[in-house]
Amino acid sequence: MAQHIVIVGGGAAGTLTAIHLARDARSETKVAVIEPRAQLGTGVAYGTADDSHLLNVPASGMSAYDDDATSFTRWAGSSSDDFIARGRYADYLRTELSTHVADNSHITFRHVCATVNRIDVGKHGVAAPYTVITSDGQNIAADAIVLALSNAAPTVPDWVRSFTAAPVVADPWAPGALDQIGVDADVLCVGTGLTFVDIALSLARHGARVTGVSRHGLLPEVHETIGKLPRRQHLSHLRVMCCAGFAHKTTGAWLSLPYDPPPKWFGVHSLQHNSHSSCGMLVDTGTSIDTACQK
Repeated sequence: MAQHIVIVGGGAAGTLTAIHLARDARSETKVAVIEPRAQLGTGVAYGTADDSHLLNVPASGMSAYDDDATSFTRWAGSSSDDFIARGRYADYLRTELSTHVADNSHITFRHVCATVNRIDVGKHGVAAPYTVITSDGQNIAADAIVLALSNAAPTVPDWVRSFTAAPVVADPWAPGALDQIGVDADVLCVGTGLTFVDIALSLARHGARVTGVSRHGLLPEVHETIGKLPRRQHLSHLRVMCCAGFAHKTTGAWLSLPYDPPPKWFGVHSLQHNSHSSCGMLVDTGTSIDTACQK
């Protein structure tokens, strides 16, 4: 009798799960990945189409398999120290999944382009212990369910809900979220982590002047120099500012925010890097940001 496995979520984690099931199955196994996006493997992390958004670790650390460390570098045709565009990693995952599904006769695979409304627990004597009910009306039997739900959308601060001084992008990864930001715009990013680096690279390339603000004023720590690194441009309009809290009285848009006491503001002239970050930036990206901050 076939085993039915349902994976809820088709980002990197869900696709990696499907890859290993397809590779390792030795008896009849039916796998369904329920993911509303048209393509698997993307999710928040790898859905970006901007080639300046790179993996946070070298290619040598991105293999889908712990028993084949060079799988990704072979597929990408890269060296172990290269930092590859994140969108290409989604391509790699889809390629691996398609290959294993085609090579393993024990696997039946399908992508259900929908969301999950609920999961029912079957009664005693029912063939499958679970039934997954999808948004398009399907009832999918499951012997096991994998929840690969990705990250929730960013939490929106209360003050944003009544903020009218300028347009607010609550989720920069939502499709088309940055399209409303015009060329040569002045953009304030609340937070200076890895997402800030990605958004700053995208916006600065189109001429926007980007300011990042956070309680600590630190950027992610850069990786050590390894080999020849790709160059990053378009950061001439980027600056980072540090504050101990949010603004009470400053210029422009901050005038409407009633925070008390006022923060201490510092221009970052010699960039400090966050030593507690588990991921980092390319050395040249960090250097370019550091240089821009000193202008």
